[in-house]
Amino acid sequence: MLKKILGTMLVISLILVSQDHFVLATNDEEKLKETQEQKKEVKQDIKEITAKLESERKELEKVQKEIHEIDKRLSQMNQDLSKNKETIEKKQKKFKEIVKKMYLSGNMQYTNVLLQSTSIDDFFKRFQNVRSLMKNRRRVIDEYVDAARKLESNIKNVEAEKKKLEPLLKKENEEVKKNKALYDKHKKELSKLETHEKITKAKIAEKNRAVARASSGTNYGTGVLKWPTAGGTLTSPFGWRNGRPHEGIDIGNYQGAPIYAADAGTVVLTKSNPGGYGYYVVIDHGNGRKTLYAHMWSYQVKVSVGDRVSKGQRIASVGNNGQSSGPHLHFEVLENGVPKNPMSYVR
Repeated sequence: MLKKILGTMLVISLILVSQDHFVLATNDEEKLKETQEQKKEVKQDIKEITAKLESERKELEKVQKEIHEIDKRLSQMNQDLSKNKETIEKKQKKFKEIVKKMYLSGNMQYTNVLLQSTSIDDFFKRFQNVRSLMKNRRRVIDEYVDAARKLESNIKNVEAEKKKLEPLLKKENEEVKKNKALYDKHKKELSKLETHEKITKAKIAEKNRAVARASSGTNYGTGVLKWPTAGGTLTSPFGWRNGRPHEGIDIGNYQGAPIYAADAGTVVLTKSNPGGYGYYVVIDHGNGRKTLYAHMWSYQVKVSVGDRVSKGQRIASVGNNGQSSGPHLHFEVLENGVPKNPMSYVR
């Protein structure tokens, strides 16, 4: 009964592994790809928000210019109003003095002018002149008063025009501030991603240096590599994908599936990298060629540094350690420290 249950579990595991969407590559190279993709997206966001910010700034400048022109008009109108008021006040003062004199003299000044008439015609002429003089004085004052009223009305209209623009000015200012804050946020995010990209690249470079430094000085390899696990499915190939590098291949397989030495050689490095490869093993096959096997747990590894292994010898089991979303083997081939496509070597 127990054998049947275990057999069923094994079949289910193999079915899951065979599904196309079961992509498991999440080591340092995969983290670098994700970072570079995020960086690309943030750069696009910055490009879009920069264009929007520039557009909003232009609109803001347009409104500010309109308000500036209105302020200039208001300033000139207020100056004109002050000048008119000053002139009106002088005219009013003079008119009041005339009226006061007429009142105090009982209109005798104008009466005397009329009484000095030498004839009826002369009287009417003098009368028309007096009335015309008073009308002219009154007209002058009325004209200045009308002009002042008109100017005050214009000022109110312009101030109302300015008041209509003030909410728009406020809105444009808020839009600029909002987009500027968004721009600053994206720039900050870009800076973090660039730092993360730099750190991840450094980690990959350090891994490659560690692999390059580890050497047995022997030549046991045949030159032809064996598929490094029992079956499994290629879930992530070697090479650049959407501008992102992947320095090996990922082979999805069930937990505990055997991992074999792809060729004869000497184990030159076993190392734990919890944030990336998990626990990994490097074998030197000679002539500058090495192979790397990653994402195991330490207890699954059956070899140690210095061990000589034969082609096809079991060296570990498939795990799910490090940056990994499911059990799989990350397998690399390096020629003099340079990652190569393992599919070009496997027969």
